[in-house]
Amino acid sequence: MQRSNILSAIASGLLVVCGGVTGIFTLVVGYLVGLFCKKHEPQYEYSVSDEPLPATKTVDSLVHLYGEPDDVILFNAARGNEANSVVLVYDSQGFFVVGGVKVRREEIVDVTFNNTANPYMANDYQVVIQTTLREHPSMHFMVGQDLSWAGEVVARLNSYL
Repeated sequence: MQRSNILSAIASGLLVVCGGVTGIFTLVVGYLVGLFCKKHEPQYEYSVSDEPLPATKTVDSLVHLYGEPDDVILFNAARGNEANSVVLVYDSQGFFVVGGVKVRREEIVDVTFNNTANPYMANDYQVVIQTTLREHPSMHFMVGQDLSWAGEVVARLNSYL
């Protein structure tokens, strides 16, 4: 038997011996609730796609796919080769690759940054890119704890819009 089943049996026995009628009633109700929850447990469907998630793409694979960018804007230097840490700027062709997603210049509505920390934590800034894309209306990228770096990233992105 599994350890959890043995512990459940011991707990049930102690409840019956020490609790009397109340213990038996509690045991029966708990069993029925457990059966009900097990029967109505949600079934999740997982889909497997050939396209890797943006977090698993590398900058090298994106450069191979789209060509050499005109500029690279870095969100987080510690994760510089991950697609969700850079923006590849293709200014001459009029699009960006943001977090592994190709976004045309016209589809970007706004670029800003905000502080995601609460009053008990150190500042933690993220760049927010608002788009007209149905799949990605708002993209958030962590840039660290430096306010001037967050402002510089936003200024560089806005200079290409």
